[in-house]
Amino acid sequence: MPKIKFKGIADKRKAFVRNCKKINKARLRYCNEFNVLGIDPSISSSGFCSRLEDKTEVWVKQPSRFSTGFAKVMEIEQGVLNSLEKTDYPFCGMEGYAYGKKWGRERLGELGGVIKRTLFLHKTPLLIIAPLTGKSWVKAKSKSQTMLEILDRFKIKISNEDAADAFIIADIVLRSLYISKHVAEGGYLSKDMLNYFKKEEYKEIPELSSLFKYQANSLFNLIAGHGDEVLFFANKKKPIKLKY
Repeated sequence: MPKIKFKGIADKRKAFVRNCKKINKARLRYCNEFNVLGIDPSISSSGFCSRLEDKTEVWVKQPSRFSTGFAKVMEIEQGVLNSLEKTDYPFCGMEGYAYGKKWGRERLGELGGVIKRTLFLHKTPLLIIAPLTGKSWVKAKSKSQTMLEILDRFKIKISNEDAADAFIIADIVLRSLYISKHVAEGGYLSKDMLNYFKKEEYKEIPELSSLFKYQANSLFNLIAGHGDEVLFFANKKKPIKLKY
């Protein structure tokens, strides 16, 4: 989707508050919990992370070495389906497209489209996380350093780069849900947003108390720029059943 252009910071603050309400509404449509599925899509090896209230699980889905062509995409799609059927996720996060990437863009685009379709059919709201956001979220310069930062900050050992990326995507979405709930239920207006971030009022809730200011700014930009897309995936309560 094209990048949203804001007229100014006031316009961006209005979008942030408006989208916080949309995100919270989409979450409440399914459950009051904060279960999140993070996906780092790749044709060769897709990373997944399930963040539940009391449990975190990461894994990697690799197509069979005998699979060729579009069969690989379908195998990864099946991995997404298995996850959705196993756990009731009110939200999902997925890394977006790297438009400047020279090789493999078309194949990754096919995979991304298939995953989005699957989430749409299951009415699972989706937040798209821009590439490189994960590294900046933990201030890592490489994927290997990302795994070290996860171990240091979250005390979770992850030995696979794709799973580590999925973990960070899930964490970003989880914090987005908490901050959206806080803003939506707190009755904040766009004019309050300057003090909200300047005085770090989001730290009032335990789940955001350890958030760095640069991370809060990232959430602001993410929600303002992509929060209005979630209702596209959550416009009905029941999954769509296709008729062939």
